[in-house]
Amino acid sequence: MAQEHVIYALVRKYAELAGQLKKLNAETAELAAQLEHVRATILIFQPGYRVKSIAPKRPKAKSSYGTKGKLIRLVLEALRDAREPVSAREIAERVLTARGVLEPDQERVKLTIRAVNVSLRSLERRSVVASPDKGPKQFNLWELAR
Repeated sequence: MAQEHVIYALVRKYAELAGQLKKLNAETAELAAQLEHVRATILIFQPGYRVKSIAPKRPKAKSSYGTKGKLIRLVLEALRDAREPVSAREIAERVLTARGVLEPDQERVKLTIRAVNVSLRSLERRSVVASPDKGPKQFNLWELAR
C-alpha cells in the first residue's frame, strides 16, 4: 500500500491544479465573450469586415525590473557611483546587487547584461551617457556624459 503522506500530498496537488484550471477556464470564457462583443461591434460599423483577418496581438510580458524606467534609474545610479568608466557587465552586476540578487546564475547575468546594453544605447542616443573608449576584450566602457 502506498504511503499515506504521499497520497495526501498528491491529492492536495491535484486539487490545486484543478482549481487553477477551473479559474483559467472561467477567464477563457470571459475573454471569449468579450471578443465576441467586440467582433459584433466591428460588424455593426462595417458589416463586410473580415474579422478573422485580424492577427492576435501577443501580450507583453511584465518586466522583472519593476516599474517603467526602473532599470534605467539603476543603470544611472551605477554610473554615478563609478569612479571611472565601467563595462555593461559591471553595471549589470551592480544592478543585480541593488535588486538583492547576491548569487545570480549565468543566464540571469546574461539577460541583465543584454537589458543594461539596451538601456545604455537608449541613454547614449539622448546624450546622457558616453562610451569614450574600448575596454579589455573590446567591450565598451561607459560613463555619464559631461
